[in-house]
Amino acid sequence: MKRTQRRVLDLAGIVHAALGLLDEAGLDELSMRRLADALGVQNPALYWHVQNKQALLDHMAQALLVEGFLSVEDGSAKQRSWARRLERFAHALRGAMRSRKDGARLIAAANLSQPGGALIIRIEALVNSLVAEGFRASDALWGVLTLIHYTLGATLEEQSDPRHGDPGPLPEVSPAMRQMLAEMQMPESGGPSRVDMRFEFGVALIVEGLRARKRSRQGRQRGRRPK
Repeated sequence: MKRTQRRVLDLAGIVHAALGLLDEAGLDELSMRRLADALGVQNPALYWHVQNKQALLDHMAQALLVEGFLSVEDGSAKQRSWARRLERFAHALRGAMRSRKDGARLIAAANLSQPGGALIIRIEALVNSLVAEGFRASDALWGVLTLIHYTLGATLEEQSDPRHGDPGPLPEVSPAMRQMLAEMQMPESGGPSRVDMRFEFGVALIVEGLRARKRSRQGRQRGRRPK
C-alpha cells in the first residue's frame, strides 16, 4: 500500500497561506478550520505553530508590515529630511495595508506592541530621528502615533467603501461649494486619484503641524534666553 506523504508545516508557510486566504475570502471568512482545509491538514496541526486565531492575525500583520516597509529602507534613508522620512513611512504603511484585501482591518485587529515588532522598530527609529532634529520627545512620539492613526483610519475607510473612492453624485449645496467639490473630484488625467490626493493632504497637514510646533518651541526658547 502506498503511504500518503504527510505535509510538512512551518510558521512561515502557514502565514503565507493565511494571507492568500485573506485575499480570497476576506477577514470575516478567515478561520483556523478554513485555513487547515486550504493547507490540506487537520485543525490540530495548526496549533503546533500558532496558539490561536489572534496569534495567527498577529503573525500575518507582522509579515504584511515587514514586506511593506522594505520599500522605504535603502541606503539613502539617512540623507532624507525628517519630513520626507515621515511621508515615506506613511506611504509604506498605507501600501502594506492596501496590498491585501482587508489589510487595514488586519492591522487594526492585530497586537503590534510586542518588542521587536516591525511597527515598534520603525516608531522608535522615527522618534529618535525627530529628537535628533530638535523635536521634543513627546512631540516626536505623539506626532508619529498621530501619523499612524491617520494612515490606518484613512485606509480603513478606503477599503470599507463599497464605491472604492467614487464619491457618487454631488450633494445639494450652494453653487460655490458645488464647484469646489466638483474640482476636488476631477484629478488630472494620469495624476493621483482623488483618494490619493486626500491622503497626501492629510499627511502634509500632520507634517506641517509638527514643523510649526518645533518652530514655536524654538521661538519660546530664544525668547527666554538672558540678554
